[in-house]
Amino acid sequence: MSVSIYLARIFSVYLLLVGLSMLINRGFFRAAAKEIASNNVAMLIIATTTLILGLLLVNLHNIWVNDWRVAVTVFCWFVMVSGVIRTLLPTFVQGMAGRIAYKNGPFLRVASILSILAGVMYGYLGFFSVHAH
Repeated sequence: MSVSIYLARIFSVYLLLVGLSMLINRGFFRAAAKEIASNNVAMLIIATTTLILGLLLVNLHNIWVNDWRVAVTVFCWFVMVSGVIRTLLPTFVQGMAGRIAYKNGPFLRVASILSILAGVMYGYLGFFSVHAH
């Protein structure tokens, strides 16, 4: 089985679980965003972890082809760029987290729905597409 299929499956389960958790536990995620907005050590740990994971993913899967595998590559790059931004601009990210935490807007609901939809897409690619067998 290819690395693309493994990663699509892992991304699927991760995105579905996080998306569902964000829908079910919005209060918890708001509280976590408040904590991250005010905790430099937490921000440093998240930035470092995300950067290392993103670098690993991009080095493992950097396939720019005209088929479904590019969706896996795009997610790998998204994780890496997210880690770079968190590392280079931690106070900016903390400010964004603070704005999310203290506003009652639709951000968490929209983010959770997008996460679930992406999880379904990666699930289809990893578990049900003709390439997964």
